[in-house]
Amino acid sequence: MTRIEKSKTAPQVLAVQGVAARVELETAYDYEPDAFHSAPGKASKNIRKFNFKREIYADEEVAKQLRADQHHKCCFCEASFLDVRSGDVEHYRPQSAIKPGPKEKLRYPGCFWLAYDWENLMLSCADCNQKYKRNHFALEDEKDRARHHGETNRVASEKPLLINPLTQDPPSFIEFVGGEAFAIGGNPQGKYTIETLRLNRMVAARETYLIEIKKNMLLSQIDEHNPDALACASALMGGFPADEILDLVVESKKVIARAATPQGKFSACVRANFPKLPRS
Repeated sequence: MTRIEKSKTAPQVLAVQGVAARVELETAYDYEPDAFHSAPGKASKNIRKFNFKREIYADEEVAKQLRADQHHKCCFCEASFLDVRSGDVEHYRPQSAIKPGPKEKLRYPGCFWLAYDWENLMLSCADCNQKYKRNHFALEDEKDRARHHGETNRVASEKPLLINPLTQDPPSFIEFVGGEAFAIGGNPQGKYTIETLRLNRMVAARETYLIEIKKNMLLSQIDEHNPDALACASALMGGFPADEILDLVVESKKVIARAATPQGKFSACVRANFPKLPRS
């Protein structure tokens, strides 16, 4: 998990259709607010639900900009969308309902007024979004939670336990030893984020990638402009053609140049294990 530098300007579909859709949601809520809220003894089927327009917040214009901003990686686990499915447009603050604790029931409504807010949207892999994060969104103090759009000013006072890669620096909370993620000093945000997103489900994938980085580091030390060095490498590799070794060396240098940058897959893990690699 790493910091995401997001485009400041929202896609046009959010700035136009999204604003209109937000007004519809807020108007419906203002007409009958109690109907949308959970209450003791109130069955879920008796709670009025919002109709969110996925065709707006997950429009291809939105997804395309998020893919570019996130360098085609999941906002949480940093898996490449070349390795997994194309990704889901994810709401950092859940829009429909919120699960404030692992053993607590869903509470309605969620942050419906942020359903089309550019600052609340990221692109996540299907596993992080659909299997693990879902509606989980705990706060340090539940009393700080904003319940509706009339309490928007309270959002700034909330202290979510889920790390927000748009506004926070995840490596300040999470460190890596090999491919395994740990909460630095046992901090609650790092711990909650790792456990909620099951970030250590990918230990094997990260460690396999770290081995590939090590191989590329060794290859990148060969001077591609030195015929004797290429000939020596060819002999050591059992007569592997020198011209193919040259191609491997050139490619390895490209891999190493970007491995620890924001463009690299699992870049936070790579930085932690290879701190001397270039980061930009």
